[in-house]
Amino acid sequence: MGDMINIAALDEDALFPAYLASPVGAAKAAIIVIPEIFGVNAGIRQKCDHLANDGYLAIAPDIFWRFAPGVELDPDVEAQLQEAFGYFGQYDADDGVKDIEAAIHAIRGGISGHDPVQKVGCVGYCLVGGSPIWRRRVPTSVHRLAIMA
Repeated sequence: MGDMINIAALDEDALFPAYLASPVGAAKAAIIVIPEIFGVNAGIRQKCDHLANDGYLAIAPDIFWRFAPGVELDPDVEAQLQEAFGYFGQYDADDGVKDIEAAIHAIRGGISGHDPVQKVGCVGYCLVGGSPIWRRRVPTSVHRLAIMA
């Protein structure tokens, strides 16, 4: 249902990948899906697809693009689980917030040929689901919902 796209980073001369799932017709709103520590894997893409089926523009940014672009890990494979923990150790939450802000700008500016969407929500899985740090850092203009999966 969705496609991988690129988003312009905020404070860097770079593009980062994200999975974008689009609804049929106009979007009710947009939802940024912050992935688990396993990357934009099949499970995260499926969550985006479900949101698109419900009428939302759903986007999952690749949060590890600076050091492990395109990584897709399986949490049920022990070696990949350990690899994910290693990536989590390298992850900088401040950079993650910048990437979310870049996604917001892209959505509100009309991402990948879609009409601009002003109403943006954010949902986090595993990595940020229960983190009070993320809840404080994500811009207050974004509606936030934390989910522990």
